[in-house]
Amino acid sequence: QDWFSCDAYGGWDSVEWSELGCVVKTISDESACTSLTPVAGVWTATQFDESSCAEPQKCYNGQWYNRYDQEECAKCGNKFKALLKWSGN
Repeated sequence: QDWFSCDAYGGWDSVEWSELGCVVKTISDESACTSLTPVAGVWTATQFDESSCAEPQKCYNGQWYNRYDQEECAKCGNKFKALLKWSGN
């Protein structure tokens, strides 16, 4: 995914940008999430376990994440790495 803006969903007090997408803090149920405009949201649990925490991955070059898919990432000598780090709680 390219770098993106969350501005269409509200200001900094109601929306948070993350590597995983825009987090709309004012949405409290799945129906409201999937009805969002300009783009419908994807309801995602905020409770992670160790396995689901490690799932979201992006290409990492040793300093920052980029948008390459796995094939392009490998061509550049980079590796896919988890975006999140499990802290055990």
